[in-house]
Amino acid sequence: MTNNVFTKNNSGLTLVETLITLGFAMLLILALISLTSFNVRNSLLVTENQDAINSANKLLDDIKDIRDISFSILYTTPPYDCTQPTTLCVINTVNKTVATIPPSVLTTTTVPVSYFNTVSVSGGNPPTELNIRIITVWNIGSSRFSSAFNTIFTDWRVN
Repeated sequence: MTNNVFTKNNSGLTLVETLITLGFAMLLILALISLTSFNVRNSLLVTENQDAINSANKLLDDIKDIRDISFSILYTTPPYDCTQPTTLCVINTVNKTVATIPPSVLTTTTVPVSYFNTVSVSGGNPPTELNIRIITVWNIGSSRFSSAFNTIFTDWRVN
C-alpha cells in the first residue's frame, strides 16, 4: 500500500490539536472563576445593603421612640448641634438621649453605621416638625458606600 497525501491518518491526536483543546479548557475555567468571583462580590453587596437598611430602620425606630417620649429632645440636644452635617448624632437607647459618635468610626467600620442630622426645624415656637436626614455608611474592602434619606417627624401631641 502506498502512502497517499490525501489519506487520513487516525493514529492519534497531534500536538496542535492537544494545545487547542487545552486552550479552550483554560478559557472555560477562567470564565467560570470570573463568574464565581462576580457572584460572590454581588452576594456580599446585597448582604451589606440589607444590613444598611436594617441599621437605618433601627435608628428610625429609635428616633420615633425619643419623639414619643419628648419631642424637644430631638431639637434641643446640648452639647451637640445636630443641625451641623459634621455632627454624627445617634440615639443612646440606654438613657433615651441624643449622643454623637466620632467621625473616625465611619472610616474604620466594617458594619453599617447610621447617624442623623436635623435638616430643618419648622412649625412655630416650639417647633412641631423636624426634617431629619438619616445617613448610613459602610465599608467593603477599600470601598466606602453610603445611603441617605430624609423624613419628617411631627410632634403628634400638638393639635
